[in-house]
Amino acid sequence: MKRQKIAILGTGAMGSVYAALMPEAGNEIWAVDTWAEHVKSINANGLRAEGASGDRVVKGIHAVANVAQSDPCDLYVIATKCAGFNARAFEDIHQLIWEKILCNVTLSAPCTVFDCTAGELMAKPEWREIAMGCMHETHACGLAEGIRFSFEDPVQYVTDFAAMMRLASPSMRLDHMAHHASEIDAINGMAPVVAARHILTTPFNQTPSAVIRAREAAFEKAKT
Repeated sequence: MKRQKIAILGTGAMGSVYAALMPEAGNEIWAVDTWAEHVKSINANGLRAEGASGDRVVKGIHAVANVAQSDPCDLYVIATKCAGFNARAFEDIHQLIWEKILCNVTLSAPCTVFDCTAGELMAKPEWREIAMGCMHETHACGLAEGIRFSFEDPVQYVTDFAAMMRLASPSMRLDHMAHHASEIDAINGMAPVVAARHILTTPFNQTPSAVIRAREAAFEKAKT
């Protein structure tokens, strides 16, 4: 069964149970909670869960304060009370997806190749230039696809996003730290696929994608 990324929105009584049990099936869990101390504790010490299935501390869960700070997930589980929960309806879901993709291509492959956090990537001019190259290529692909972005300045948009998570590492980097295959084909590796439909080029995305695929081939070879 394919390893899934699952976001748990709210890690109270029920959300903590979901977040503790779902990793047992090999899933990658993102816990989203506005309680800053709880988020900090999960990242530092793991998530403590108590119940009929036993008491345990589950480590390896990615905890963030806002869903925008998480990777794109295959499943989102809302485990919060309705009171105080603000829901937003997006008229253009494609716009939302592409704006998240811009942030992902900026950070995912570059942070993995240079083995750094988001803050370290943006602080080093030559690394930042490569990250922005990945973003600009993908932004051009989005425009060619007819995406109506909600901002005028894509550089400012992804810079602001990275500033919110300076100490964070994209899950692609975490996958490589564990010698696991990543989702490169769905992130930076997707830019050349879309570009080909519009006679565009994406060297900034293709180069780190090739490096990452070579590393992952080495991971697989080491297992044999």
